[in-house]
Amino acid sequence: MTRNGPRSIDDVLAAARARLRRLDPWATAGALAAGALLVDIRPVEVRRRDGEVAGALVVDRNVLEWRLDPGSPPVHHTRHTRPSILELVTQTVPHPDNEPAAL
Repeated sequence: MTRNGPRSIDDVLAAARARLRRLDPWATAGALAAGALLVDIRPVEVRRRDGEVAGALVVDRNVLEWRLDPGSPPVHHTRHTRPSILELVTQTVPHPDNEPAAL
């Protein structure tokens, strides 16, 4: 961050990355067993090409924040009201940093 100016997008993304904890497949399986919510935000074309993720809640990226907001109408009925861990499945590796930071 510059001392006398606005934050650049690099600064914003660096701050977002610092708050994230990335899970490998084994840690994700453990988190799911402990009650975490796995959300797949990949476009339908990518899910068709690469396959579905068992147990994942599919949510379009453009409505992600609203669908997971406990105060929004219950569009997605899950047992989760406020998951302890939220894991996003995205189409790029590593995960895009702006989706988790938005939540």
